Amino acid sequence: EEDGTQAFLYRLAKSELEDEELLDAFYNKVIESYTTGENYLILLLYNNYDVPGKTTDEIEMLDASSSVFSYFQCAICPVDLSKPALSYAPAEQVFKNRERDWVVAMPEVGFMFPAFNDRAADIHHTLYYSKDSEDLHFDLTDKLLGCQAPLSAGLQKEAFQTVVEETLGRDCSFETVRNLHDSLQEIQQQAKDADSPDPVSLDKVTMRNLLEKSGASPEDMHAFDQSFEENAGEKGTLMLSNVCSSRKFEVHTPDVTVTVSPDRTDLVRTQIIDGRECLVIPISDDVQVNGITVKHLTPGADGQKGE
Repeated sequence: EEDGTQAFLYRLAKSELEDEELLDAFYNKVIESYTTGENYLILLLYNNYDVPGKTTDEIEMLDASSSVFSYFQCAICPVDLSKPALSYAPAEQVFKNRERDWVVAMPEVGFMFPAFNDRAADIHHTLYYSKDSEDLHFDLTDKLLGCQAPLSAGLQKEAFQTVVEETLGRDCSFETVRNLHDSLQEIQQQAKDADSPDPVSLDKVTMRNLLEKSGASPEDMHAFDQSFEENAGEKGTLMLSNVCSSRKFEVHTPDVTVTVSPDRTDLVRTQIIDGRECLVIPISDDVQVNGITVKHLTPGADGQKGE
């Protein structure tokens, strides 16, 4: 819109931060939309980046610029008194209280406009940063940037889990969830092998295919669309790294937690024993309990279990 947030940021970038009236308006917008109980500093920086040229076979030429990317960055930094401390005064050869002064800390939030996509300025996106990934300061993104921030890492994980549970319902079995985990690991490995710099994301279509591949029935998938849109957004995407751990496969109960290497989920299965569903994990000769190597039980000659 003519008087919208994108147009305002665009004018600010075009001014190269030289327009005092625009700067004052920007500072006021930050003050109105950023809520905190501490003092803070608003840092603005304008810069130009010479985009390296590329040959026809996609080789970068660092000494040949094809275009110039102009942008500005904003960082909001807490400002607080330094901690009380003793310091040494060489001239007087004494220790004394150090004078406390105001110190600027690392940024809490910040953004860059325009974003840099496909080796060019993208005025339809902004690169946003938050020190606390679970506190994205939605007032700032809504009022100052005029856009809806993506879900935080924690909320993405919760959304993924809710979509899976609501879609599968009573069919949300151990085997189905394990199959889903294995499929996610496969996608992650493919991206790693391709050496892609872009993070892997899961949109609604990808999620649907994953659930169907993992064993969800056509009846289960009736609830998928509504669940995904309510939890992740109609056009939402979930980062794979936020919803699936590449370091472990975890089975958790109120009393026991079992952690398995993500590429050995085949070691864990369920089995009905004495009328109860149990987790069954085969063990090797190398078993340690609290760091102590123990011998596992093997069937004795009389059919009873013995050492």
